[in-house]
Amino acid sequence: MCGVWWSSGVAWWCVGRRRGDDGKIAGVPFSVAGGVKVDTIAAVRDAGADVAVAGGAIYSAEDPAAAAKALKDALTK
Repeated sequence: MCGVWWSSGVAWWCVGRRRGDDGKIAGVPFSVAGGVKVDTIAAVRDAGADVAVAGGAIYSAEDPAAAAKALKDALTK
């Protein structure tokens, strides 16, 4: 099972299970949308993503501001 899927526009890749650096190796800019949350955002960053879209993690949270801060804090660890 995959942690987070992302698309380079050419192929789909899995972040978080086998190789966390697939995006860096592919050498193409990419963004990740879907499945981005506090416990996956660091893996998305480490894979080389240029943008991480964490819409559901923020907008479905009881406190969206706190959820956004938690995501930002997870990136600085």
